[in-house]
Amino acid sequence: MKKEHAHQLAIEDYLEALLHEDLQPEVPDTPVKSSASRSDAWQTLEVKAQAPTKEAISKPLAPEPQTQVKSEPVATKPIQDYAEPELAPVMMPELQVSAQSALDSLTQASQIPTATAETDETLVQTLPEEGVQRVSKITEHTETVTETSTAQTTEEALQEVAVAPPAPPRGWQDGRPTWAQSRFECLLFKVKGLTLAVPLVELGGIHKITKDPTPLFGQPKWFIGLLRTSQHNIRLVDTAQWVLPEHITRRITTPYTFAISIHNSEWGLACNEVAQAISLVPEQVRWRTQLGRRPWLAGTVIEHMCALIDVAAFDRLLEEGHGELEPANLNALDKAMQGH
Repeated sequence: MKKEHAHQLAIEDYLEALLHEDLQPEVPDTPVKSSASRSDAWQTLEVKAQAPTKEAISKPLAPEPQTQVKSEPVATKPIQDYAEPELAPVMMPELQVSAQSALDSLTQASQIPTATAETDETLVQTLPEEGVQRVSKITEHTETVTETSTAQTTEEALQEVAVAPPAPPRGWQDGRPTWAQSRFECLLFKVKGLTLAVPLVELGGIHKITKDPTPLFGQPKWFIGLLRTSQHNIRLVDTAQWVLPEHITRRITTPYTFAISIHNSEWGLACNEVAQAISLVPEQVRWRTQLGRRPWLAGTVIEHMCALIDVAAFDRLLEEGHGELEPANLNALDKAMQGH
Protein backbone atom coordinates (compact mmCIF):
# COMPACT_ATOMS: atom_id res chain seq x y z
CA MET A 1 0.00 0.00 0.00
CA LYS A 2 2.80 2.40 0.86
CA LYS A 3 4.48 1.71 -2.48
CA GLU A 4 1.26 2.41 -4.41
CA HIS A 5 0.64 5.58 -2.40
CA ALA A 6 4.19 6.81 -3.09
CA HIS A 7 3.73 6.08 -6.78
CA GLN A 8 0.43 7.97 -6.84
CA LEU A 9 2.09 10.96 -5.21
CA ALA A 10 4.87 10.83 -7.81
CA ILE A 11 2.25 10.76 -10.59
CA GLU A 12 0.45 13.75 -9.09
CA ASP A 13 3.69 15.70 -8.80
CA TYR A 14 4.54 14.91 -12.41
CA LEU A 15 1.09 15.96 -13.59
CA GLU A 16 1.46 19.18 -11.63
CA ALA A 17 4.73 19.77 -13.50
CA LEU A 18 2.90 19.20 -16.79
CA LEU A 19 0.22 21.69 -15.78
CA HIS A 20 2.80 24.40 -15.18
CA GLU A 21 5.34 23.51 -17.86
CA ASP A 22 4.47 26.44 -20.13
CA LEU A 23 4.74 28.91 -17.26
CA GLN A 24 8.53 28.53 -17.28
CA PRO A 25 10.01 30.95 -19.84
CA GLU A 26 12.28 29.34 -22.40
CA VAL A 27 15.32 30.99 -24.04
CA PRO A 28 14.81 31.35 -27.87
CA ASP A 29 17.17 29.05 -30.01
CA THR A 30 18.27 30.93 -32.78
CA PRO A 31 18.69 34.52 -33.31
CA VAL A 32 22.34 33.67 -33.32
CA LYS A 33 23.63 30.60 -35.21
CA SER A 34 25.81 29.02 -32.50
CA SER A 35 26.93 29.38 -28.86
CA ALA A 36 30.19 30.92 -30.07
CA SER A 37 28.25 33.49 -32.12
CA ARG A 38 26.05 34.32 -29.14
CA SER A 39 29.13 34.81 -26.95
CA ASP A 40 30.54 37.12 -29.58
CA ALA A 41 27.26 39.04 -29.59
CA TRP A 42 27.40 39.64 -25.83
CA GLN A 43 31.06 40.66 -26.08
CA THR A 44 30.03 43.15 -28.75
CA LEU A 45 27.38 44.55 -26.41
CA GLU A 46 30.06 45.00 -23.73
CA VAL A 47 32.20 46.91 -26.23
CA LYS A 48 29.23 49.21 -26.84
CA ALA A 49 29.05 50.00 -23.12
CA GLN A 50 32.70 51.05 -23.14
CA ALA A 51 32.54 52.91 -26.48
CA PRO A 52 33.00 56.72 -26.48
CA THR A 53 30.02 59.04 -26.81
CA LYS A 54 28.96 60.63 -30.09
CA GLU A 55 30.48 63.95 -28.98
CA ALA A 56 33.82 62.26 -28.45
CA ILE A 57 33.66 60.58 -31.84
CA SER A 58 32.64 63.76 -33.69
CA LYS A 59 35.27 65.92 -31.96
CA PRO A 60 38.16 66.59 -34.37
CA LEU A 61 41.56 65.34 -33.42
CA ALA A 62 43.85 68.09 -32.14
CA PRO A 63 47.10 68.10 -34.08
CA GLU A 64 50.10 67.51 -31.91
CA PRO A 65 52.93 70.06 -32.03
CA GLN A 66 55.75 69.13 -34.33
CA THR A 67 59.36 69.47 -33.28
CA GLN A 68 61.00 72.19 -35.30
CA VAL A 69 64.73 72.23 -35.64
CA LYS A 70 66.30 75.55 -36.27
CA SER A 71 68.67 75.34 -39.18
CA GLU A 72 71.87 77.31 -38.84
CA PRO A 73 74.49 77.28 -41.54
CA VAL A 74 77.86 75.98 -40.56
CA ALA A 75 80.98 77.55 -41.96
CA THR A 76 82.81 75.33 -44.36
CA LYS A 77 86.29 75.50 -45.65
CA PRO A 78 87.09 76.06 -49.31
CA ILE A 79 88.31 73.18 -51.31
CA GLN A 80 91.81 74.64 -51.50
CA ASP A 81 92.24 74.44 -47.69
CA TYR A 82 92.01 70.64 -47.67
CA ALA A 83 95.41 69.00 -48.00
CA GLU A 84 95.71 65.96 -50.17
CA PRO A 85 96.84 62.86 -48.24
CA GLU A 86 100.13 61.32 -49.14
CA LEU A 87 99.98 57.88 -50.66
CA ALA A 88 102.37 55.11 -49.86
CA PRO A 89 105.17 54.83 -52.43
CA VAL A 90 104.40 51.12 -52.98
CA MET A 91 100.81 51.78 -54.19
CA MET A 92 100.11 50.83 -57.79
CA PRO A 93 99.03 53.57 -60.32
CA GLU A 94 95.51 52.11 -60.58
CA LEU A 95 95.06 52.38 -56.81
CA GLN A 96 96.33 55.96 -56.88
CA VAL A 97 93.61 56.88 -59.40
CA SER A 98 90.92 55.20 -57.20
CA ALA A 99 92.15 57.00 -54.12
CA GLN A 100 92.12 60.31 -55.99
CA SER A 101 88.48 59.68 -57.12
CA ALA A 102 87.41 58.88 -53.55
CA LEU A 103 89.15 62.04 -52.32
CA ASP A 104 87.31 64.15 -54.91
CA SER A 105 83.97 62.67 -53.82
CA LEU A 106 84.66 63.44 -50.18
CA THR A 107 85.67 66.98 -51.05
CA GLN A 108 82.41 67.61 -52.94
CA ALA A 109 80.32 66.15 -50.12
CA SER A 110 81.98 68.44 -47.57
CA GLN A 111 80.41 71.45 -49.30
CA ILE A 112 76.85 70.41 -48.04
CA PRO A 113 76.00 72.20 -44.77
CA THR A 114 76.00 69.86 -41.78
CA ALA A 115 72.91 71.45 -40.24
CA THR A 116 70.86 70.73 -43.38
CA ALA A 117 71.75 67.02 -43.24
CA GLU A 118 70.85 66.92 -39.57
CA THR A 119 67.57 68.74 -40.23
CA ASP A 120 66.61 66.28 -42.98
CA GLU A 121 67.41 63.39 -40.67
CA THR A 122 65.27 64.92 -37.91
CA LEU A 123 62.32 65.39 -40.26
CA VAL A 124 62.66 61.85 -41.57
CA GLN A 125 62.57 60.52 -38.01
CA THR A 126 59.79 62.82 -36.74
CA LEU A 127 57.19 63.00 -39.50
CA PRO A 128 56.66 59.25 -40.04
CA GLU A 129 56.23 58.72 -36.30
CA GLU A 130 53.62 61.47 -36.04
CA GLY A 131 51.87 60.16 -39.13
CA VAL A 132 51.72 56.64 -37.67
CA GLN A 133 50.27 58.03 -34.43
CA ARG A 134 47.59 60.00 -36.29
CA VAL A 135 46.66 57.02 -38.53
CA SER A 136 46.55 54.77 -35.46
CA LYS A 137 44.12 57.11 -33.67
CA ILE A 138 41.90 57.43 -36.71
CA THR A 139 41.84 53.62 -37.07
CA GLU A 140 40.93 53.18 -33.40
CA HIS A 141 38.00 55.62 -33.73
CA THR A 142 36.85 53.92 -36.94
CA GLU A 143 36.91 50.49 -35.27
CA THR A 144 35.00 51.90 -32.27
CA VAL A 145 32.30 53.33 -34.53
CA THR A 146 32.07 50.00 -36.42
CA GLU A 147 31.83 47.98 -33.20
CA THR A 148 29.16 50.34 -31.85
CA SER A 149 27.12 49.95 -35.05
CA THR A 150 27.51 46.16 -34.92
CA ALA A 151 26.45 46.11 -31.26
CA GLN A 152 23.35 48.15 -32.04
CA THR A 153 22.44 45.78 -34.90
CA THR A 154 22.94 42.72 -32.65
CA GLU A 155 20.89 44.25 -29.85
CA GLU A 156 18.05 45.10 -32.23
CA ALA A 157 18.10 41.55 -33.62
CA LEU A 158 17.91 40.08 -30.10
CA GLN A 159 15.01 42.36 -29.22
CA GLU A 160 13.12 41.37 -32.38
CA VAL A 161 13.56 37.66 -31.61
CA ALA A 162 12.54 38.19 -27.98
CA VAL A 163 9.23 39.81 -28.91
CA ALA A 164 8.51 37.52 -31.89
CA PRO A 165 5.61 35.12 -31.18
CA PRO A 166 6.51 31.40 -31.17
CA ALA A 167 5.69 29.44 -34.30
CA PRO A 168 2.43 27.46 -33.93
CA PRO A 169 2.72 23.64 -33.90
CA ARG A 170 2.01 21.83 -37.14
CA GLY A 171 -1.71 21.30 -37.67
CA TRP A 172 -2.75 23.95 -35.13
CA GLN A 173 -5.02 26.94 -35.63
CA ASP A 174 -5.79 29.83 -33.27
CA GLY A 175 -3.66 28.32 -30.50
CA ARG A 176 -5.11 24.80 -30.55
CA PRO A 177 -5.41 21.74 -32.84
CA THR A 178 -7.82 21.87 -35.74
CA TRP A 179 -10.02 19.18 -34.13
CA ALA A 180 -10.40 21.37 -31.03
CA GLN A 181 -11.89 24.50 -32.59
CA SER A 182 -15.23 23.64 -30.95
CA ARG A 183 -16.55 21.02 -28.51
CA PHE A 184 -14.84 17.63 -28.92
CA GLU A 185 -14.91 14.18 -27.28
CA CYS A 186 -11.96 12.34 -25.76
CA LEU A 187 -11.21 8.88 -24.44
CA LEU A 188 -9.44 8.64 -21.09
CA PHE A 189 -6.94 5.84 -20.46
CA LYS A 190 -4.18 5.23 -17.95
CA VAL A 191 -0.49 4.45 -18.45
CA LYS A 192 1.41 3.43 -15.30
CA GLY A 193 -0.97 5.54 -13.21
CA LEU A 194 -0.95 8.66 -15.46
CA THR A 195 -4.29 9.57 -17.03
CA LEU A 196 -4.12 10.50 -20.69
CA ALA A 197 -6.77 11.72 -23.11
CA VAL A 198 -6.92 11.08 -26.85
CA PRO A 199 -9.51 12.81 -29.10
CA LEU A 200 -12.06 10.39 -30.55
CA VAL A 201 -11.60 11.83 -34.04
CA GLU A 202 -7.98 10.60 -33.90
CA LEU A 203 -8.87 7.24 -32.38
CA GLY A 204 -8.64 4.13 -34.54
CA GLY A 205 -9.86 1.54 -32.06
CA ILE A 206 -9.34 -0.23 -28.73
CA HIS A 207 -7.78 -3.69 -28.81
CA LYS A 208 -7.41 -6.18 -25.98
CA ILE A 209 -3.90 -7.63 -25.66
CA THR A 210 -4.50 -11.36 -25.32
CA LYS A 211 -1.10 -12.62 -26.45
CA ASP A 212 2.43 -11.43 -26.46
CA PRO A 213 3.38 -9.12 -29.37
CA THR A 214 6.01 -10.34 -31.80
CA PRO A 215 9.31 -8.56 -31.11
CA LEU A 216 11.46 -7.33 -33.98
CA PHE A 217 15.24 -7.12 -34.05
CA GLY A 218 16.87 -3.73 -34.65
CA GLN A 219 14.09 -1.58 -33.18
CA PRO A 220 14.45 0.96 -30.33
CA LYS A 221 13.71 -0.11 -26.75
CA TRP A 222 10.31 1.67 -26.69
CA PHE A 223 9.02 -0.62 -29.47
CA ILE A 224 7.24 -3.62 -27.91
CA GLY A 225 6.47 -5.55 -31.08
CA LEU A 226 3.80 -6.36 -33.67
CA LEU A 227 0.35 -7.05 -32.29
CA ARG A 228 -1.85 -9.16 -34.56
CA THR A 229 -5.54 -8.27 -34.69
CA SER A 230 -8.43 -9.42 -36.83
CA GLN A 231 -8.15 -6.31 -39.02
CA HIS A 232 -4.41 -5.64 -39.24
CA ASN A 233 -1.15 -5.71 -37.34
CA ILE A 234 -0.40 -2.92 -34.88
CA ARG A 235 3.03 -1.49 -34.12
CA LEU A 236 2.77 -1.52 -30.33
CA VAL A 237 4.49 1.31 -28.46
CA ASP A 238 5.60 1.35 -24.82
CA THR A 239 3.72 4.59 -24.10
CA ALA A 240 5.25 5.07 -20.66
CA GLN A 241 8.74 5.57 -22.09
CA TRP A 242 7.40 8.55 -24.04
CA VAL A 243 5.12 10.21 -21.49
CA LEU A 244 6.71 9.40 -18.10
CA PRO A 245 10.17 9.86 -16.58
CA GLU A 246 12.17 6.71 -15.94
CA HIS A 247 12.10 6.96 -12.14
CA ILE A 248 8.30 6.59 -12.27
CA THR A 249 8.11 3.78 -14.83
CA ARG A 250 10.47 1.63 -12.74
CA ARG A 251 7.98 1.54 -9.85
CA ILE A 252 5.14 -0.09 -11.80
CA THR A 253 5.78 -3.36 -13.64
CA THR A 254 2.16 -4.18 -14.37
CA PRO A 255 1.85 -5.52 -17.94
CA TYR A 256 -0.16 -3.66 -20.53
CA THR A 257 -3.66 -4.96 -21.24
CA PHE A 258 -4.96 -2.67 -24.03
CA ALA A 259 -3.73 -1.06 -27.22
CA ILE A 260 -5.15 2.30 -28.38
CA SER A 261 -4.68 2.42 -32.14
CA ILE A 262 -4.24 5.79 -33.87
CA HIS A 263 -6.51 6.79 -36.75
CA ASN A 264 -4.90 6.58 -40.22
CA SER A 265 -1.78 5.03 -38.68
CA GLU A 266 -0.39 1.60 -37.88
CA TRP A 267 0.84 2.68 -34.44
CA GLY A 268 -0.84 1.59 -31.21
CA LEU A 269 -0.32 3.06 -27.72
CA ALA A 270 -0.09 0.41 -25.00
CA CYS A 271 -2.00 1.21 -21.80
CA ASN A 272 -2.97 -0.45 -18.51
CA GLU A 273 -6.57 0.69 -18.23
CA VAL A 274 -9.28 2.25 -20.41
CA ALA A 275 -11.55 4.68 -18.55
CA GLN A 276 -14.47 6.62 -20.02
CA ALA A 277 -15.21 9.09 -22.79
CA ILE A 278 -15.64 12.75 -21.88
CA SER A 279 -16.79 15.86 -23.73
CA LEU A 280 -14.73 19.04 -23.56
CA VAL A 281 -14.89 22.60 -24.79
CA PRO A 282 -11.64 24.36 -25.78
CA GLU A 283 -11.85 26.63 -22.72
CA GLN A 284 -11.51 23.62 -20.39
CA VAL A 285 -8.05 22.85 -21.75
CA ARG A 286 -4.95 24.84 -20.94
CA TRP A 287 -3.26 24.55 -24.33
CA ARG A 288 0.48 24.56 -24.54
CA THR A 289 2.10 27.72 -25.88
CA GLN A 290 5.54 26.22 -26.61
CA LEU A 291 6.79 22.89 -27.89
CA GLY A 292 8.89 22.40 -24.77
CA ARG A 293 10.43 19.07 -23.86
CA ARG A 294 7.22 17.12 -24.64
CA PRO A 295 6.02 17.85 -28.18
CA TRP A 296 3.39 15.11 -27.81
CA LEU A 297 1.55 17.19 -25.19
CA ALA A 298 -1.35 19.23 -26.61
CA GLY A 299 -2.46 20.56 -23.23
CA THR A 300 -3.78 19.65 -19.81
CA VAL A 301 -7.31 19.29 -18.46
CA ILE A 302 -7.25 20.44 -14.86
CA GLU A 303 -10.82 19.30 -14.12
CA HIS A 304 -10.00 15.69 -15.01
CA MET A 305 -6.32 15.88 -14.01
CA CYS A 306 -5.15 14.43 -17.31
CA ALA A 307 -2.79 15.21 -20.18
CA LEU A 308 -4.24 15.66 -23.66
CA ILE A 309 -2.23 14.01 -26.46
CA ASP A 310 -1.44 15.68 -29.78
CA VAL A 311 -1.82 12.51 -31.84
CA ALA A 312 -0.30 13.90 -35.06
CA ALA A 313 2.78 15.10 -33.17
CA PHE A 314 3.06 11.72 -31.39
CA ASP A 315 2.99 9.94 -34.73
CA ARG A 316 5.84 12.15 -36.05
CA LEU A 317 7.92 11.56 -32.91
CA LEU A 318 7.70 7.81 -33.32
CA GLU A 319 9.07 8.06 -36.86
CA GLU A 320 11.60 10.85 -36.24
CA GLY A 321 12.67 10.26 -32.64
CA HIS A 322 13.05 12.84 -29.90
CA GLY A 323 15.82 13.49 -27.38
CA GLU A 324 17.26 10.18 -26.18
CA LEU A 325 14.43 8.20 -27.79
CA GLU A 326 15.55 6.88 -31.16
CA PRO A 327 13.25 6.72 -34.19
CA ALA A 328 11.78 3.46 -35.36
CA ASN A 329 13.45 1.47 -38.11
CA LEU A 330 10.70 1.99 -40.67
CA ASN A 331 12.30 -0.16 -43.38
CA ALA A 332 12.43 -3.18 -41.09
CA LEU A 333 8.86 -2.52 -39.95
CA ASP A 334 7.54 -2.34 -43.51
CA LYS A 335 9.22 -5.64 -44.39
CA ALA A 336 7.85 -7.29 -41.27
CA MET A 337 4.34 -5.96 -41.95
CA GLN A 338 4.46 -7.33 -45.48
CA GLY A 339 5.63 -10.71 -44.22
CA HIS A 340 2.67 -10.98 -41.87
